[in-house]
Amino acid sequence: MAPPPGAVVGQSNGIATASLIVGLGSLVLCMAFVFGLVAVVLGVVGLGRAKERGGAKRGQAIAGIILGVLSMVAGLGTWVTIGQIISSASDSLDSVAGPADRSSYDISMDDCSVGRTGAATASGTIENRSGRDLNFEVVVQFVRAGSVLDEGGTLVFDVPAGDADTWFVGGVVPGGTTVSCKVTEVNNYLN
Repeated sequence: MAPPPGAVVGQSNGIATASLIVGLGSLVLCMAFVFGLVAVVLGVVGLGRAKERGGAKRGQAIAGIILGVLSMVAGLGTWVTIGQIISSASDSLDSVAGPADRSSYDISMDDCSVGRTGAATASGTIENRSGRDLNFEVVVQFVRAGSVLDEGGTLVFDVPAGDADTWFVGGVVPGGTTVSCKVTEVNNYLN
């Protein structure tokens, strides 16, 4: 079959070939969404050149477009999956070292005082209301007139299920100062 009138016979279409190569590479990389987009753009340009040149490498341009679109879809799926894995890992870390579930404990403050030298102390009890032994981190702020003067924390290990244990936090404030003590955080610790 003779080429259409005005067609240039034997010319290559490097853009179409580039589209195919970038499309294959982007599909292999899956996460490289931008390469899929490049393959689609090159494929569209390659189709235009194929039309000008009597269909030279039209199939490669189409293959580049298809592979580019597939790689963008695969890349999007890969990033969504990675996001879900990170979110799940973050949730798991919270149960190990993040904020403790408020329903798993009761906390009370029994003492908040400052010595003549400025040694501030806060102490109380924490009750484990969960069904298993837990470790807690208790964080306390020493506050005067709305300003935090110091902050400290302590770890309470192996509080048996349904039982309570004491906690103690120390800090340093100006001697003779009157402060209020505020539990600001109760966190899991290697639970």
